[in-house]
Amino acid sequence: MHKSSFRHSLQGYFLNVLIVGSLVLGAAMFLVYYSALRSVSWELGVEYATQLVLKERAEISNGLDREITLARKLADSHLLRAWTENEESQTLKAEALAELESYKRYFKDHVYFFVIHRSGHYYFNDAEGRYTGKELQYTLDPQAPADSWYFSTIDKVKEYTLNVNYDKAIKDTKVWIDVVMRDGERVLGMAGTGLSFGSFMERFVKGKQEGVVPILVNKEGAIQAHPDASLVDLSSISKREEEKSTVFRLFPSSKDQTALRGALEELAKGTEQVKVLDLRDATGKKVCAIAHIPEIQWYSLILFDVHKILGFTRFLPLVLVAGTSLLLLAFFILLSLRRIVLQPLGVLTQFAKDYQQGKPAELRPHNRKDEIGVLTETLRSMVHTIREYTEKLEEKVKERTEALRDLFDRMEEGVLSFGPDLIVEPEYSKECERLFERPLTGVPILRLIDPAGGNFSALFQQTLTSAFRTKDSYKREVLLSLLPSEISLQGKILQMRVRPVGDRRMMMILKDVTYHKKLEEQITHEQKILKFVVTALGNRSYFLDTLDAFEGFLKEGMKLSSDELYRYVHTYKGVLLQLDLVYTPQALHEAEESLSIRPRNTVWDPGSILEALDQDKKILTQYLGNRFFERMKTYILEPEDLEGLERLAEKVKSFPQVVKDLDLEEELSIIPKLRRVRIFDLFAVFPSQVMELATLRGKQIEPLHIEGENLRVNPEKYEPLALSFVHIFRNAVIHGIEDPERRIKKGKPAKGKIEFTIERTSKGLLFRVRDDGQGVQWEEVRQKAVERGLIPKEKADMVSEKELCSFLLNGEVSTRDEADLFSGRGIGLSAVHKEVIRLGGSMQVHTKQDRGTELIIDIPDSEVFI
Repeated sequence: MHKSSFRHSLQGYFLNVLIVGSLVLGAAMFLVYYSALRSVSWELGVEYATQLVLKERAEISNGLDREITLARKLADSHLLRAWTENEESQTLKAEALAELESYKRYFKDHVYFFVIHRSGHYYFNDAEGRYTGKELQYTLDPQAPADSWYFSTIDKVKEYTLNVNYDKAIKDTKVWIDVVMRDGERVLGMAGTGLSFGSFMERFVKGKQEGVVPILVNKEGAIQAHPDASLVDLSSISKREEEKSTVFRLFPSSKDQTALRGALEELAKGTEQVKVLDLRDATGKKVCAIAHIPEIQWYSLILFDVHKILGFTRFLPLVLVAGTSLLLLAFFILLSLRRIVLQPLGVLTQFAKDYQQGKPAELRPHNRKDEIGVLTETLRSMVHTIREYTEKLEEKVKERTEALRDLFDRMEEGVLSFGPDLIVEPEYSKECERLFERPLTGVPILRLIDPAGGNFSALFQQTLTSAFRTKDSYKREVLLSLLPSEISLQGKILQMRVRPVGDRRMMMILKDVTYHKKLEEQITHEQKILKFVVTALGNRSYFLDTLDAFEGFLKEGMKLSSDELYRYVHTYKGVLLQLDLVYTPQALHEAEESLSIRPRNTVWDPGSILEALDQDKKILTQYLGNRFFERMKTYILEPEDLEGLERLAEKVKSFPQVVKDLDLEEELSIIPKLRRVRIFDLFAVFPSQVMELATLRGKQIEPLHIEGENLRVNPEKYEPLALSFVHIFRNAVIHGIEDPERRIKKGKPAKGKIEFTIERTSKGLLFRVRDDGQGVQWEEVRQKAVERGLIPKEKADMVSEKELCSFLLNGEVSTRDEADLFSGRGIGLSAVHKEVIRLGGSMQVHTKQDRGTELIIDIPDSEVFI
């Protein structure tokens, strides 16, 4: 830049003014700053220390109040108090330790301790559970110095206290919250928790700058927390006065010690919040701010080194020079700028204001060659250009606005917006008025989506309010994702999305999906019907036999006892569910619900079940025709004809010589077989049903195969037993086989395995069903047996697995609390067991934890054919 242009520029003017002003300003500011510096710095130090100690007190009080409250609640536990009176009870011990573990989860450091006074036993467990099973750490000894903290506490403390102590068992120093358990004046024991002393100290001194020393002392003045850990008075409660490390020893002057004691006593009375003292320790003069923490009877002190923090002497020359320069520079700038800059800029400013307000204004040309002159000419050119662009832009905006409004109103989605007040703004699409059937401007959004003002409205409001308040965009997205994606309103199903538009507005996008939802429901229903038809067609013989047996049960059900009726309803619900009937399983489930609560003398009325069965049969008739229900066997033989044939065979057998002469042995041996069917046919439906149920439950299972001998048996004898096997396979899938993730964690293959074998023995048939699942959870069975009153609680641990198994087989216990369409109320194995007993057989259950369960059913039968 040339000398002439620099001289005529604003930069040149400002530089000249700055040099002259800096020389004059320095001398004047020095005297003013020096005189005010000392008094202002001390007042700032006092105020800073006061605010800091109040903040420290609030943080400590808030941090410890929750832990103290929880520890006191633990000490009031009736269960723990009962244990202190009867420590020998293993049942009380197990329940008490479980109670302690439940409280441990809520303590900040997940640590608890418990002392039983009668025995002196000290129990402890930490966050990692390293002492689980060995909670009893040691026995307190009144003569042992390490245990004196306990005996001193019960002598000196009525309710609770805090104590910093090193524990010999866990080899760690903690801030212990000790709550004394008393029955009147009698000591029962002590309970509480511990906070990591290292973490406590780190948080206590964290963020404290150099020159600030935070201290915590108890009511005797013993130091409980200090940046210098060597000054902390460990196990203070068990020490004599002269042995304690007190805060008074930090101040050599007896006058300062007396003043500090008096301040502590005054604060303990609660008449003042903070005391500020002027004390001198080994390093010099300090501001000492003190606050009382009444919840724990401790005091928070802040020692503030004013001179060290503010660093007056260190920065005094620089501050004086800068201050003086700024004052003088400001004075000369004001004088110079008025003529050089302010007046020309005033003209430009006034022109800009007039132009902004739309007033007719013209900016005259400027003859100056500096930046002001260039700015003036540039501004005149810009104004001319802006006027041209504004006219074109206004026309373009008008066209675009009309196009957007037309597009907005043609959308199939309703779009509206609202602010933090949750009031709908005037700009919204026409589809919104169609969806809500009213104008929306000024209407609260909550009244639109939930006119009744129920719980949903409150949840919606809370979520949106939180989303508006947060500044974290990720958190806002998470909150909005919690809102429901669909709402039902005035017979419509609306798909809803809420998106943020900046920080102060939300946009709601609504779409009517009523038709699509109804279409989905229709498709789902048609898929169920198709599956039902395919299942019935693929297992026609089994289906028709089951249907005949079921209809016979409905006709004869009134003759059964309440327990038998309930068991048959539960069994047929499972069987028909596996056959994919559409309506009947739900009707049976509702009947089962009714039977579980109805009086025993209520008359059995299967009307609703028959209606549901008729609906299912109409489906098959519609798709397969009436001929589906006709019996299409390889022979046609009425039951009475078969009986006549059997009587004829018996008569012929009474003439052995005739049989021998006519060689009729083989023919006569065929007649008894006419009533027999292949036993695999009775169980043929289960492999596919097991795979289907596993899929519904999100589990993976190897294909089920029926192994063994496909013997010929009397169907009338074995069909009820075969029907009851639905409970065995459902139990194996629902209760036995684990989820793939859980199996992999246990080291098992992701796919579970169920084996089914039928064997012929010398006495009859042997059925084996084995799975490789988690096994029967005997502790759950034991707990349920206690809840049902089947065994006394105090004798529960002595009940054998064999006795618990009898509860399962008799239908007295179930590990499920509620029933649904696929799982029942614990009568499944009972139904199987009763069928086995009916056939004169026996049933055994063998199970191993995480290895699986095997059911062995032995049925005596001499009329079995190969």
